[in-house]
Amino acid sequence: TIHRRLVDAPGAGSVSLRHMRLITSGSDRLPDDLFQQFEAMFGYRLLERYGMSETGMNLSNPLHGERRVGSVGLPLPCVAVRIVDPETEQ
Repeated sequence: TIHRRLVDAPGAGSVSLRHMRLITSGSDRLPDDLFQQFEAMFGYRLLERYGMSETGMNLSNPLHGERRVGSVGLPLPCVAVRIVDPETEQ
């Protein structure tokens, strides 16, 4: 991911991301170690989210408050979510 490339880049520890207001991650969960490394190096807790091109952002960890590492969060307002067994559709 781009986050791994930033952490692994030569001299990354000297780069300032102060001009960034929010840094997000989506499409796959972040490994715990990458989440921790990114925060230690750049001072940002990544915001993990989930969405699709067809639907936009559907799920998100909270902007303010505790962010659960490895979780894409809860449904955003006006989004209904259910977990379905693909074989039974139940």
